[in-house]
Amino acid sequence: MGTTSRFTSSYKKGPRLIFRSLMKGCWTPDDVVPMGNIVKKPDEYDDESEEENGSEESPLNSLPEDLWLECLARVPRSSLQTSMMVCRKWRHTLKSGEFYEVRRKIGMVENLLFVFGGAGTGLAGAVYCKSFGGWKAGLLCTIQALQENDWLLHYHNADHCLLNAQPAVVKHRIFVLGAVPSRAAVGERECTIVYDAWTKALTRGAPMIHPRKKFACCVIDDKIYVSGGCNREEVSREVLTGAEEYDPELDVWRPLPNMPRKRYGCLGAAVNGIFYVIGGLKFSSVQPGLSMQPYAYVGSMDSYNPKTNSWYKTKNMPMGGCVIACTVVRSSIYMLSSLAVELSFWKLEVRLMTFYGEAVGKAEALKRVSSLFMTLSQRSGPEDPIYLT
Repeated sequence: MGTTSRFTSSYKKGPRLIFRSLMKGCWTPDDVVPMGNIVKKPDEYDDESEEENGSEESPLNSLPEDLWLECLARVPRSSLQTSMMVCRKWRHTLKSGEFYEVRRKIGMVENLLFVFGGAGTGLAGAVYCKSFGGWKAGLLCTIQALQENDWLLHYHNADHCLLNAQPAVVKHRIFVLGAVPSRAAVGERECTIVYDAWTKALTRGAPMIHPRKKFACCVIDDKIYVSGGCNREEVSREVLTGAEEYDPELDVWRPLPNMPRKRYGCLGAAVNGIFYVIGGLKFSSVQPGLSMQPYAYVGSMDSYNPKTNSWYKTKNMPMGGCVIACTVVRSSIYMLSSLAVELSFWKLEVRLMTFYGEAVGKAEALKRVSSLFMTLSQRSGPEDPIYLT
């Protein structure tokens, strides 16, 4: 009980003292060693080092499991990367889904807005934090990371490696799907780049089964779904109907049934566990003497239910032109459509499958979209980075 009171009183003094108290609780006084001997990368710990520092029997780790987890969940976000270096138990706990959920329930999460890019000068990013009240920007890769990961060089030095890629956010990780390596990387194909917002580390995930661009994607129950788009490896620009599901924990893609209709440049949204594929373009067959395929807008949506593993055709969309952006707020999908020089803003109430909207001028439409993204940043999943390009 004395240990519990000590940590409880520290929480009232600020996040730095919280972390200091937690760190002190990992070692008994007799086990203190120079920091140079204990600071390692999160993946460099082994069973022998765990036994030497005695952290598994520390006062903090001897607390009841639920209380210990709640104490650890109160560590400020800026200290999470360092916390993973404490011991194996901490590292495994911080990476677990249970830790994320506890952190969310006690209000220790925050919404972050991420912007990624790169055009020959290296992969760069910027993050907006509401509590900080501003932006922080810089390169995503350190020199040490580039030296230790040969694959990363092919993307860090590539021109437009994120062009036509799509983002998906699962808890505190951003998955960039369909990132393209530089042309100098012979034998390399596109991959999934994973950015951890807690550890600020970049890792490589499995590539999609069918390399594609301009496709729809969404996240349902911590799994990523993609569909449609165009074959990235062929000059013919073959439009795909294929769909895939990605399990981030297993790093495995599996094929899904094909969509009812071909779509290129389509958008994805998830509402109530259903994957909606919206709009896009459809190409006709190649005509002799033409280098480009004629196309037309697809004024409809298709929906996929993971529970039944089935696709369904939904009602046609009333707006004309091309749907150029969409997002989800609660159980509604908001869409921005462009036809000639006119923009229109629409809301789809999914429960009733009813569209609401009106034609607006460009200035008013952009103002509404800006307001919509601000709403999205306030209502997105806790500590889920929002990715915009």
